[in-house]
Amino acid sequence: HTAFATKEYIPIWSASLSYLFLKNKKLKIEFKVFNILNQQTRINRFSYEETIIDEQVNTIGRYFMLSLRYKLTNKKN
Repeated sequence: HTAFATKEYIPIWSASLSYLFLKNKKLKIEFKVFNILNQQTRINRFSYEETIIDEQVNTIGRYFMLSLRYKLTNKKN
């Protein structure tokens, strides 16, 4: 049983933009941003008998990704 009954969640925001190119829209370029607000820290608090443990964990911060996709078939989805 823990003495800290309430949980607090911090949202991690991500977003992406994409654009289709070429004839039949076969080439897709996409730009993604992960962890927009740069929420890098997670804090855990535990209690056991007469001991209280605070744990702070650093996670990956904000990062970006650029991707290209080329469709090989002519099928329409």
